[in-house]
Amino acid sequence: MYAGNHFGSPNLYHNNGNGTFTDQRAPAGLNPGPDDWHGAAWGDYNNDGRLDLYAAVGEAVNGSDFYVNNGDGTFTERASDFGI
Repeated sequence: MYAGNHFGSPNLYHNNGNGTFTDQRAPAGLNPGPDDWHGAAWGDYNNDGRLDLYAAVGEAVNGSDFYVNNGDGTFTERASDFGI
């Protein structure tokens, strides 16, 4: 679960299956700055069976982020590669 925090760093939570969650943002390679986070959407943009993440920024201080799922629990930020 991805949770944006308005003007704070967002979090990426992994469900541990026992009623608890662990923040995996840093180990997953998500390193967003404290911008005006407004929302996010998961989708498989390249049809590889892995969910990728788009995180929208309101005032676009640093621009929105587009994280491609590497399939190993990590993501690569590629917004500028796609003109986002």
